[in-house]
Amino acid sequence: MKTNSFLRFPQILLVILTSMALLSCDDNPVDNDDDNEGRVAFWTDVSNEGTITISLEGVQVGSLTSYFTSGIPACGESGTLTLRRPAGTYLFTATSAAGSQWEGTVNVKADDCATMRLFKGSGQPGTGTVSFWSDIGNEGTISIWVDGSHMGGLTRYFLTTPQCGQLGTLSLPLSAGTHTYSALSESGTTWNGTVQVTADRCVTFRLYR
Repeated sequence: MKTNSFLRFPQILLVILTSMALLSCDDNPVDNDDDNEGRVAFWTDVSNEGTITISLEGVQVGSLTSYFTSGIPACGESGTLTLRRPAGTYLFTATSAAGSQWEGTVNVKADDCATMRLFKGSGQPGTGTVSFWSDIGNEGTISIWVDGSHMGGLTRYFLTTPQCGQLGTLSLPLSAGTHTYSALSESGTTWNGTVQVTADRCVTFRLYR
């Protein structure tokens, strides 16, 4: 028995139209509302402050109940408070069970994650933080001294101003007031000067080209 080709035509046409519709969906994906979002991970190395409650723009967003003894944790790592937010600059505040307080800003960048460290001593009265950084890419490690004491070094450089406490900076809790610093790179470049530290604030300090 022969099949009437005219009877089969509507079925073939339906298959073709369905395939075209599927291809059309694949070629035009739905916009992702998260394209302009980034993350920030709060963490601390403070061991004797108890729970640290954190707020963004005046709204409580979570807390830290553990601390890190070495290194810088990854975004989302257990023990951090990792948040997803639209790209932008946010004011944060933090208060520990022991009464210490922190305040500052964090810059969230799209498709990126920043780590924000609540420093040892940075929540104590009369103490602030300075984050040394450099935009020099050919000097090797830059060793830094503050008030005559070697405090560490810079092994990375930035193209734009980093956040206080960001990986790649040398961030130090210091008593409020004026401190002398000196720096020496592996290639022999030197820096000398003073840095002003304000209580309960963090300042970024750039070693210029």
